[in-house]
Amino acid sequence: MLGVAVAVALTGCSTASSDGEGGPSAEPAATGALVVRTEAGSKAAYAPSHSPYFYTQGFLICREGGSSEVAPVLRSVSFNTRLKPLEVQPVIRRIPEEADRDGPPGGWSPILDALGKPGAFEDTPVRGDFSYDFDGARVTESCADASESWSAKMELEIVMKVPKEGADIDGFTISYDIGDKSHEVHVPWRMVGCGTETDREMCGLG
Repeated sequence: MLGVAVAVALTGCSTASSDGEGGPSAEPAATGALVVRTEAGSKAAYAPSHSPYFYTQGFLICREGGSSEVAPVLRSVSFNTRLKPLEVQPVIRRIPEEADRDGPPGGWSPILDALGKPGAFEDTPVRGDFSYDFDGARVTESCADASESWSAKMELEIVMKVPKEGADIDGFTISYDIGDKSHEVHVPWRMVGCGTETDREMCGLG
C-alpha cells in the first residue's frame, strides 16, 4: 500500500528550556526547524501469512525556512512502544526532482505504509535513494516546495521487524541539531504491525 503522507506540519522545539535549566521548551526551534508533515493518528498492517515480517511507514520531512547551508542535522529517533518489535530502524529516502526521475511515476510516490522494507517491498516497486545512515543526515529540502509534485523530497521511513505477536509503536521523537543547538520534535503517530497480541480493534478484529 502506497500513499501520500498527510500534509500537516509538526515542528521541533529547542532542548533548552526558557529558564535555562535544560529539557524541551514550548518555544519553536530556530529558523530552519525540522518539520514532519503528518498529524496525530494511527495506521495498522494486517499480518501476512508468514512471520516475522517487515512493515514500513513513511513521513515526509523538510526544513522550515533558513537555507540549505544551515540545515537540520538528524541525530537519533526514540520510540514509545506498547508492544516491542524485533527491530525498528529509521531509514532516509531521497526522491530527486521530477526531471531526474525515470520509469513509472508511481515508483516515486511518497510512502504512506507498505509491507516489506527498503529494497524488498512486497507490493509495489519503490524508487529512491535509501540510506540507513540516519545520524548526520542533513535535511536540505525546503517545506516551501514539499507539496509540489516536481520537487525533490526527503522521507523518514520507520521500518519494523514484526514478530508473530505483533508490534505497536505509540509515537516517536526525532532529535536533531541546527548549528550548535539541539532540538527535538515529537510525532504522535501510532504504528501497529498486527499479530496475536496486538489491539484487536486496530487490527480489524474487534
